[in-house]
Amino acid sequence: MTRYTVGYIVGSLATASINRTLAKALVRIAPPDLDFVEIPIKDLPLYSYDYDVDYPAEGRALKDAIAAVDAVLFVTPEYNRSIPGALKNAIDWASRPWGDNSFAHKPSAVIGASPGAIGTAVAQQNLRSVLSYCNSPQMNAPEAYIQFKPGLITDAGEVTDAGTARFLHNFMEEFRAFIVRVLTVLPRSATVETEPSPSGAVKPDALVVGAGPVGLMAAHELLRRGVSVRLIDAATGPATTSRAAVIHPRTMETLDQAGLYEEVNARAVQGRGTAFHADGKQLASMDSYFTAYPTRFNKLLLLDQVITEQLLRTAVERLGGRVEWGVRLTAVEQDAGTVRATLDRNGTTEIVSMPWLVGCDGGHSTVRHQIGLEMKGESTETWLIADADITFAQLVEHDRIRWIRADGTSMMLFPLVGDRRWRLLDTVDVDYAGDDAAVAERFGRKLSRGLGIRSHVERPTWVSVFNIQQRAAPVMQSGHCFLAGDAAHVHSPASGQGLNTGVQDAFNLAWKLAAVINGQASAELLDTYSVEREPVAKALLKSTRMATQLVELRSAVVDEYLPAVFEIVNAWPPIFEALNQALFGSMSGLGIAYPTSPLTVPDTDTLRPGPAPGQRLVQVRHPEADTAGWKKLFDALRDPTWLVITSTTGPATGGSTPSLPSLARGCQVEKPAADTLGLDNDGWVLVRPDGYLAARGYGQDQLDHAYHRLPL
Repeated sequence: MTRYTVGYIVGSLATASINRTLAKALVRIAPPDLDFVEIPIKDLPLYSYDYDVDYPAEGRALKDAIAAVDAVLFVTPEYNRSIPGALKNAIDWASRPWGDNSFAHKPSAVIGASPGAIGTAVAQQNLRSVLSYCNSPQMNAPEAYIQFKPGLITDAGEVTDAGTARFLHNFMEEFRAFIVRVLTVLPRSATVETEPSPSGAVKPDALVVGAGPVGLMAAHELLRRGVSVRLIDAATGPATTSRAAVIHPRTMETLDQAGLYEEVNARAVQGRGTAFHADGKQLASMDSYFTAYPTRFNKLLLLDQVITEQLLRTAVERLGGRVEWGVRLTAVEQDAGTVRATLDRNGTTEIVSMPWLVGCDGGHSTVRHQIGLEMKGESTETWLIADADITFAQLVEHDRIRWIRADGTSMMLFPLVGDRRWRLLDTVDVDYAGDDAAVAERFGRKLSRGLGIRSHVERPTWVSVFNIQQRAAPVMQSGHCFLAGDAAHVHSPASGQGLNTGVQDAFNLAWKLAAVINGQASAELLDTYSVEREPVAKALLKSTRMATQLVELRSAVVDEYLPAVFEIVNAWPPIFEALNQALFGSMSGLGIAYPTSPLTVPDTDTLRPGPAPGQRLVQVRHPEADTAGWKKLFDALRDPTWLVITSTTGPATGGSTPSLPSLARGCQVEKPAADTLGLDNDGWVLVRPDGYLAARGYGQDQLDHAYHRLPL
């Protein structure tokens, strides 16, 4: 005999509730193959949309309890011609966040008791309406409005009136039969083919798999351009530990274009640069100033990935998007421009069809495996990281990354949010058997030796041992499926490139995919994603491999010569500057350019000032960045479209301001921005939605020629 588990919810919070007594009777009188468990609701806080960002334990416990049962029985009173507020609050918790509705396909029945003959009728109709919206199959008959009189049901749940007992027994027999019928059509491991959407009306144009920083950025930029997105993640909720902690300048520029920089900057530690220590002495201190790559962001931002993701989730929600937690992608098929994805949520299988899929599901990407792409590369060293509060006997500024040499081994120290919070990284002593106190003691001893300052490391809040992976997929697109971030390439964490490169992957892809979905460009445009981003990933494999070797410095002669090397570096400013730029310039992402991309129209005018086609537009420092022309330009770049930039002074040679291509908007800027960009006479620059120059020239004919060369 198949057994079914029924969760029952009593709508009243009163200890002596007559509906709780009725629930006891229903459990006692039910068919023997039904098992019962109460789903409590009294400890739930009042639901608020704000909780969707980080669902509290009480809400998750309720959702887990509903997921664990086969059906739900509501036993409720009527308050003021409606259901009790506590019950409505519980339903709100269980049906949120969007895409994670616990009542969907869950058979249910409603019953209630009151002193009046049909006292719960209005409440039950109200509840049925809510459950219909929540997509819960309901038993519509028999309806049950129990007039509760003293002595009708004993404290043990025995019904004393024979007629009432027969009615309730029949009600529960019908509910059992209803459960069987529903679970026959929608079995507990059901396969449901759907076309879901955040609005409930519009079929999503894209499925984004993975709700880390990369997936959230992809979803945000697609939503910002009017694309309907479904965003899923196999995890049961947001991450509680942080892999990445460094945001580089090019990512800051990207976040600024997306309208997110100010929020991120307000939460982050302002990183001024790097300091180098060895056996108790500070060898050098370098500021993050990018001489070769002008930017208004001469710094690093140090921010726990957990906080970065929280800010991005909030931004996605402002645009109407939601993360569906606990939804795992298990299979992908493609045919004739359609992607069919098989999803699993708590044993229920759903098959969805949509035009595009973006895999942002990390280094063990299911998307990558399903589309037949495998990473190639190597696994090299093993490192240990820990997050902990540290107390120093002397001031250690909390605004620099510190490379520390102690007794022939290397470690690193990264500031995290919180005055005393740091991330510690050890490249040699990587043993960890779960003893956090031992890890803290070991780090404290090495820090004290390396810094020359007594250092007390408290018990870490997180410890992880990991193998460094240096791998990349051969391509980042297969048909209508794309890979971004760690799903496409993984690197050593030595220079903090993972999150930054992934966010820039997503930013590059999203504007192109949105243009195709919105009918503004042909699918040929999407070919440029791999063309532009694959070389970036491959170059990073080389640079992060070298960064790993520099962090470790395992040569036997290092400690003997290191102080002398830094004495020379500090004594010769040109050498110091070159080393500074080699260190920070390569990490910054500011040098990434696409000069050979199909989206770049070559320029033979080598004498013209300003960024060349394929380069970043915003190559400017303070104080020039604070002038009116540049501020106007930064604001224009936050509009997710193409830009044609000209000078406010107008044509100086009898020409006219050029007419704009159909996808572009114009932006006229004042000096000195106009001079920096080479906008003399009738000059113009054509800027892509991601802030890179596509072309530059003079006059209408050259603009028309350049625009028609682009694969749009």
